Amino acid sequence: MGGFILSSNLSTPTLSITINYFKILPITRDSALLVVLIQTLQNLIEMKLKNLVLNSLKNVDLSMIDIKEPSKEFLDLIKKEIILQRKKNYSFPIPKIDKLQIPNFVFLLRTLDFRRWEFKKNWVYKNKKRFWALFSKLEDLFKIGVKNIDYKIFKKIISPKESDSLGKLRFKFFKKNLLWLKNNYDGNFKNYFEKNKNPLNFTLGLTNLGRFEDIAKNSKKIYFLKPNQLLYTEYLLATNQMKKYSENLKDLTAFADYRLPQVLMYFNIIIPNKKLLDKIKNKKIIRIGSKEEIEIRASTILACELIKNKIKKVSSFEVDMALWNFTYKNKIKINIPHFRAKSIFY
Repeated sequence: MGGFILSSNLSTPTLSITINYFKILPITRDSALLVVLIQTLQNLIEMKLKNLVLNSLKNVDLSMIDIKEPSKEFLDLIKKEIILQRKKNYSFPIPKIDKLQIPNFVFLLRTLDFRRWEFKKNWVYKNKKRFWALFSKLEDLFKIGVKNIDYKIFKKIISPKESDSLGKLRFKFFKKNLLWLKNNYDGNFKNYFEKNKNPLNFTLGLTNLGRFEDIAKNSKKIYFLKPNQLLYTEYLLATNQMKKYSENLKDLTAFADYRLPQVLMYFNIIIPNKKLLDKIKNKKIIRIGSKEEIEIRASTILACELIKNKIKKVSSFEVDMALWNFTYKNKIKINIPHFRAKSIFY
């Protein structure tokens, strides 16, 4: 008989889901047994993204928000919307730029998409609004050429009607992330994806970029990774790979931004206490990293997990999309404002 010595460090998430998690010193000559052992270890060490996020949320004490059991009627509506989404097979408009630049376009689109609620007039462009205005603005920036863009041109197209400080913050992330691509992935985000196809690798590999370091801290780290997860889905959509990586989408959580909790509050799935609700209704700024913000975002993810588990055989990603689509497709007037937080993550 042989054996092996195993040491591990699973307390800290790693960027590489490989045998590097462990140092295996095989002392068996049974190659078949060794293969089985290695495969078993690979299965053990494949720490899923969803597990990472949900395990971290166990450190959040929901003292200001209750999560309510969704009604059967509500669940039937969301299930119906998910079925409709699947038939449509999801879609993402292809930007009118060089096809080889599409991976970079998606990466920079997600880089720039934060705090749009502060200057609404800035996000009206060529008869488009909000996210689609940003999409169109970035198309025009790509037509000029993004590599050597200066702030003057950037501000003229992207940030003409928002504060100079916010415009400069966007530009800073824009230039930093372009440089990161150039120095590490030959200037092409496709190369990053090819090396990080697994959702956990993909999302954690971006956290060294400030724009994607969506990890809150109380006594321990709380992983939200909203822009990272959304970028993963947008990349698959834009490159027509949703079917190929459909199993990976099951490893995503809901995307905890400021709109999704607004929808969940409207449907009485998450219910803030009076003090927090008054703050939201009065449009008071909620401090980033505060207990209030962490609870709102954590309860959003947990509520979507609850809905997913009640419906069954659906993903959290699909629940997230269904909540959005159902609400806005039916032009439901939400009588609760979204919470205000000056976050670079949403």
